[in-house]
Amino acid sequence: MNVTLFLERLREIHRWYEEQNDWIPDGYRERIRFYPFVSDTSRYHLLQKGYWSYLFFAQAIPTIEFGLQMQPGKAYKEWPVYQNFEGELSHLYAPHLGTFIPVLNFCDTYQEKKFSDISANWEQNLKIWEPLIELFEAKPYLNTLKEYAFNPANRPAEDAHTNLMQYRNFWKSLDASEAQELYHGYVEQLNDDSDWLPDALPPENLGIWKPRILTMLASRANSILKDSNVGWTIPFLWEGYIQPHGADFQDVNFYHELNKVSATRNGMELFADTLRIYAPEVDFQQVNHPLYKTLYPLSKAFRKYTGEEHYQAALELEADNKPLEAWNVLVSASYWAGVNGHPDLVAKHWQYAITLCEKQNWTDAHEALTLQWKWFKQYQSSK
Repeated sequence: MNVTLFLERLREIHRWYEEQNDWIPDGYRERIRFYPFVSDTSRYHLLQKGYWSYLFFAQAIPTIEFGLQMQPGKAYKEWPVYQNFEGELSHLYAPHLGTFIPVLNFCDTYQEKKFSDISANWEQNLKIWEPLIELFEAKPYLNTLKEYAFNPANRPAEDAHTNLMQYRNFWKSLDASEAQELYHGYVEQLNDDSDWLPDALPPENLGIWKPRILTMLASRANSILKDSNVGWTIPFLWEGYIQPHGADFQDVNFYHELNKVSATRNGMELFADTLRIYAPEVDFQQVNHPLYKTLYPLSKAFRKYTGEEHYQAALELEADNKPLEAWNVLVSASYWAGVNGHPDLVAKHWQYAITLCEKQNWTDAHEALTLQWKWFKQYQSSK
């Protein structure tokens, strides 16, 4: 199934749910925990804000949407699910589409009644979820939710540490990657020692955890940077700064829970300012990197920065045969254009992303971008 068919099938399922209120107690929204659509107003707002790199497919309420974060070169069912709050905050929510329903329901298990409701209503919920289970290919991951919710030992506890360990174990059963374990290990050490940073940068293969891990370490590096250890901390700051802006930003507080994030805007401005001041004092090899030229304009006027220097950096990176880096930088460019009120520049970045995907034969990302662009222009002309 391609992206187009996925969205068409989702619309069919939504229409089917709308017709089933006579046999679904309390309405289908209370049972599946989300609406399998995104309102036109919300979709348009998010795309105008620069979030074209997400395929929005569901809505919790009109200000909280779920989208698949496009991963160029990968099939859409491998893309991680993100939760977006009014185009201001966006964070990793589930490893991929198949895990979305289990994670969504797991988030209710900290409440005693809702924990009990999952097992009490399991068979009925399976019937209600059935079309989505098939579309999302969720069946194997629902077994993980069932094993958790049917085990009395997992009931919410007064001890916060017990609940946290249950949370971590549940996530490990959905995503057993070394990167997730590394993330939680870093959180522990950062919270135990206010001056701690690892001896070396993390390994390259961090998958969906890469932006969260690297911006978290950059936040710590920024908070402990002193003249005597500039050379040690600057690489951490740089790696955090060059991650795609607009999602998964960890500030000076570090959490195991994935919904504890901050707005990108202020934090990235601090990273840029620190790098601009301190990087020239060390033997910093990245001064010739295209993104180095973004430090000054972003740090000097981040509430007016439109992402134009990021756009130029993307052009340079593509010319240097680094298309994935160019994609990431385009995502950052559109974040700044969107957050600072320049939808015309968002559209320019979006069009470049479509062209880049076409050149690289990133099929699913290209299809998702063009579908949403066509919808966006039609909606815009109808307003």
